[in-house]
Amino acid sequence: MITSPECPLRDPEADVARFRDLETFVLASIVLTNAAARGATFLVTTLGSAALRPLLTSRRRGGTVIIEDRLAIQEIIARYSHTYDGLDADKFSQLFVEDGVFEVFAIGKADAVIRLQSRAAIHAWAVERLRARRGAFTSRHHQSGTVFDALSSETAQTRTTVLVTHQPTGEASPRPTLTGVYHDRWLKTAAGWRFAHRAAYVDGHLEAADGTLG
Repeated sequence: MITSPECPLRDPEADVARFRDLETFVLASIVLTNAAARGATFLVTTLGSAALRPLLTSRRRGGTVIIEDRLAIQEIIARYSHTYDGLDADKFSQLFVEDGVFEVFAIGKADAVIRLQSRAAIHAWAVERLRARRGAFTSRHHQSGTVFDALSSETAQTRTTVLVTHQPTGEASPRPTLTGVYHDRWLKTAAGWRFAHRAAYVDGHLEAADGTLG
């Protein structure tokens, strides 16, 4: 144990016990205060100590919303990109509830270009599309700028911007093919947060068979 006159340890064993779980911290605690705009103080962290878990809350409109829910939803958004671009239709479809809906809307079209109304339909669609592109090109769904329009202990609504790129096999760099915004409704299930409804509003004209759709 290292001590110094400037910073003596009056009880070294107590300090060791206090910080015994420090190695389990993955991310240091960051306090973000924005009282004027949000009326809340946020603590964003990954903690190894259950004693600090009660601090992971933000109070809004008289209720308590767990910051873990925000992080969990953002994790599912990330997994949407990784599973689809990784050609894993099984894990991709599991991000939706059993009766989940996936829709795509294009400029100039009153109705959805694509509408899938169950996890099984989403899975079948993904299997077909991902099989067709295997070995032909690689896609990347770059999602960012997620905002929470509503969040409770069981449901949520978010919007997320997306940039899709494709890189044909043999080409040196990817090319942008699509931009838009996902409008999502969420349900918290026994397995965690899942998409109840994901609607993509794309910034352009496309047809259901257009290869740039995903």
